[in-house]
Amino acid sequence: MKKNLYLIIVTFVLISVLVAACGKMSDKMMNFEGGSSKTTDMEMKMDAPPPPPPPTSSTLDNVMIMEEKPSNAPGGNTGEENITAPTSETIENKKEVTEKVPSKIIKTADIKFQVKKYDESRKNILALVKQNDAYVQSENQTNYNTSIDNTIVIRVKSDGFDNLVEKLLAESIYVDSKKIVADDVTEQFVDVQARLKSKKEVELQYLDLLKKAKSIYEILQVQQYIRTIREEIDSFEGRLKYMSDRSEYSTINLSFYEKIPSTLAPSPENSFWYRIGNAFSGGWSVLLSIFIGIVALWPLWLIGVITLVVIMRLVKRKKK
Repeated sequence: MKKNLYLIIVTFVLISVLVAACGKMSDKMMNFEGGSSKTTDMEMKMDAPPPPPPPTSSTLDNVMIMEEKPSNAPGGNTGEENITAPTSETIENKKEVTEKVPSKIIKTADIKFQVKKYDESRKNILALVKQNDAYVQSENQTNYNTSIDNTIVIRVKSDGFDNLVEKLLAESIYVDSKKIVADDVTEQFVDVQARLKSKKEVELQYLDLLKKAKSIYEILQVQQYIRTIREEIDSFEGRLKYMSDRSEYSTINLSFYEKIPSTLAPSPENSFWYRIGNAFSGGWSVLLSIFIGIVALWPLWLIGVITLVVIMRLVKRKKK
């Protein structure tokens, strides 16, 4: 009886183990079928590559870092971005780039002085401009009752800036003001050059993506990003051109004037016939003013007439 009981127990345990194992196998089969369908769906989605991300400042910086830093692993570039601290080599490279770029210094002078004879000084100033390989950008002459003023904007090469300023001051008899500013923009120039270079590299990458685009949507997206980068490139190129022009040719804002007496000032008010006309018009104005004043005193005239009439009647009565 005990042996039969043991056999029954063992048989029951084996049957329960087999049932549990069959259940686990069925679950695994169901999971495998579901996973295969999911992987096929993912593969279907991966066939169409997503559009490239918008060219933000962070992505552009990452692209520049990935291009400039080769992988140190023995197997080459693994596609991972490794950002390391700036070493002595990178610092030396930046120094070399800065040394290759000539210094960019923008010089500006604001000068105002008085001259003895306006016409003679103007001719001398224009002659000095030609002799020093400069040119007049603008000129504005103004005639006043007491002076003749002229404002000239002169552009001269940086090498001859100081010499021309000294020669211009020699034409003055009294200097009202003089201000000279030298602004060093070399660091800004190098920074804009580096940004321009990185933008052009990113533009080339987007042009490569445009060649690999398969759908119209992808083409339009990449063209939009290229248009944005092209606008930034044009802006950087314009800044570089402006700084190069201002540093190569300095600017002198010159104002000079001649004081003249008010009686000798070239004005139509000082002519003889003009003064005669003013005399006639002034006399007529005085006459009109007197007449208007007389009319304005009509109450006094009325009281005087009434008083005179009363006095005359009283005198007649006394005589009678």
